[in-house]
Amino acid sequence: MRDNGRGIAPTLLPHVFDLFEQGPRGLDRNQGGLGVGLTLVQRLVQLHHGAVEARSDGPGQGSEFAVRLPAASVRRPPRNRVAARTGRGRRRPRVVPAPAPGRIRARRR
Repeated sequence: MRDNGRGIAPTLLPHVFDLFEQGPRGLDRNQGGLGVGLTLVQRLVQLHHGAVEARSDGPGQGSEFAVRLPAASVRRPPRNRVAARTGRGRRRPRVVPAPAPGRIRARRR
């Protein structure tokens, strides 16, 4: 993603993914966020074995963020040969209707 906003100072760029990092606040930015958004993005991307990068040419030059994720591979579970030949062994999902509003009761043990 690329924008043409405030940009990021070169001294702040290595720290933009640090928790609670916000950089200096000016009069035009007196109410900032908590400084957790980019940290959260980085952690979520890492959980998916990916990487995120931030780039900027400096203040007033905008910013660019790149997220790279590995391609997904689809693994199919091995089928039981007997079940495949006979058509048995396949389970159908059980559909349970939701109770009408106001009819939900806690069960006692």
